[in-house]
Amino acid sequence: MAKATLEVPSLLREFIAGVPGTVPSFEAGSLAEVMPAMRRAFPKLAPHVWDETGALRQHVHVYVGEWNVRWADVPDDAWHDGVRVRVTMAVSGG
Repeated sequence: MAKATLEVPSLLREFIAGVPGTVPSFEAGSLAEVMPAMRRAFPKLAPHVWDETGALRQHVHVYVGEWNVRWADVPDDAWHDGVRVRVTMAVSGG
């Protein structure tokens, strides 16, 4: 199992039970296990990232390394020990 670090925007920090400024970690055995491992490790974060069907919410993007998992086929070699998983939230307005 590889250990990944998770970065979330400050608005979601309270849901990962982390102290602001810290980057929590979780384990997953492969790229395919990233999302389920995140849901298990941070259950309070899940409703803010995934909808009721398990799909990413429309305004949420998740990056594994530099790859956006919503828009790109993430290569298998992107998954390694210490990989950074980053959750971002789209901002819109007028």
